[in-house]
Amino acid sequence: FGRDFPETLFADVEVVLISCTSPCSSISDVSFAAEVAAALERHCEFLNQSSPGVMQNWTDHFAFLRSPAARLGAKSPFLASSNKTALFQLTWQVLPQNQVMALDML
Repeated sequence: FGRDFPETLFADVEVVLISCTSPCSSISDVSFAAEVAAALERHCEFLNQSSPGVMQNWTDHFAFLRSPAARLGAKSPFLASSNKTALFQLTWQVLPQNQVMALDML
C-alpha cells in the first residue's frame, strides 16, 4: 500500500460538525450552515494554494448535494440520521519536509 499510495501514509482526516441547536427539520435548510461550509471550503482552497502538497481533499454535505450521486437520489454520507448535523471533512498531510510550513498554518 505504501509503495503504491505513499501520499496517504501521513494523511490525517479532520472533521467539523455543523449542527442546528434551534428547532429545525434539516440542517440542509439552515442558510448559516451552508455559509459555514462555504467559508471552510474557501479556507481549504486558500491553504491549498498557499501551501501546495498539504491539503489533499475536502468535502461536505452541501458539496455532496451538488453531486451527481445526490441528483440520482443517494443519501448524503455527510448528513446525520437526525438531519440536524452536517459534516465537513478535510484530508491533509504533513510530510517531514512540510512540518515547518504546517506549523505556520496553525
